Amino acid sequence: MTPDEVAAFKDPEVRAVAAQVFITEAKTAITAVLKVRDEAVAAMRLAGATQRDVAALLGLSPARVTGIDREQGLESTRGARRSRVAKRKGRA
Repeated sequence: MTPDEVAAFKDPEVRAVAAQVFITEAKTAITAVLKVRDEAVAAMRLAGATQRDVAALLGLSPARVTGIDREQGLESTRGARRSRVAKRKGRA
């Protein structure tokens, strides 16, 4: 169902229920897609992409990429001698 289809219901109770169902399903879908995106960001970071690279590609702030890194169990090695690539915690 699309937002336009939801809006087309004449009965306000039916429209409200349909809208709530739509919202619930959309939230579930967004949560699933965010997980896919965040896992892909982690893979990009492990492959050597910088926070700025990822941020520019996805239209995110570098701070948001840092948050994704943390949520995915990555730690930044920014400023470290060897590399700026994020590494899994506990692996060096």
